[in-house]
Amino acid sequence: MNQEQVASLKAKYSGRRLVRLTSAAADVVALSPNYAEVAELKAIIDDKARAGTGMEWLVRKCVVADARKCVPLDAGALDELLSRKPVLVECWFKHLRDAAGAAEVVAVHPAAGFEADYPGREVVTLASASASVKAKVPGMTEMRELRRRNQADEREVVIAEWLTRSCVVEPDTAGVNAILDRKPLLLEKWFQALLNAGGASEQVEVGEL
Repeated sequence: MNQEQVASLKAKYSGRRLVRLTSAAADVVALSPNYAEVAELKAIIDDKARAGTGMEWLVRKCVVADARKCVPLDAGALDELLSRKPVLVECWFKHLRDAAGAAEVVAVHPAAGFEADYPGREVVTLASASASVKAKVPGMTEMRELRRRNQADEREVVIAEWLTRSCVVEPDTAGVNAILDRKPLLLEKWFQALLNAGGASEQVEVGEL
């Protein structure tokens, strides 16, 4: 692809991140999954009747062009390609998830300057390659509500989003939404990092007295 073709694709999909997935069998351009697409994917996976279609749904939603021929990859052309190389679905799906934040490593560091705003609460920075946010470590109130929601069989993804958004203090909601539209799977990473900061990663040794 030359620069003019790249610019044309970026103009056509303005506001979306584009990734190129290249292998011996295929060279395609795909939209990096955004927040809405990841939310729909999770709903599909949660539905037992449709769970098996989740990977292919995301691939068909996101793969948009043949990079070698520099032409749109419509459903018929994609069908033809996948009829020859069907396991590309799994390969592309993994890389699309990685592009959406699944490959991010989130480090947790103490955050200074919030003592007056949240007395008695620990505030940490959750930092990865693409984003950095500050969040309160979950307290007893949040954890009691999390356990209640778990016992009520609320969807895990809904609980994770509720807790994470309840705890993030910087940036504001609009800033968090902007990050998650680029890297929606960071939300899961933040959720686990907050639980770990609250004690989930503690190594407990048991001994008799």
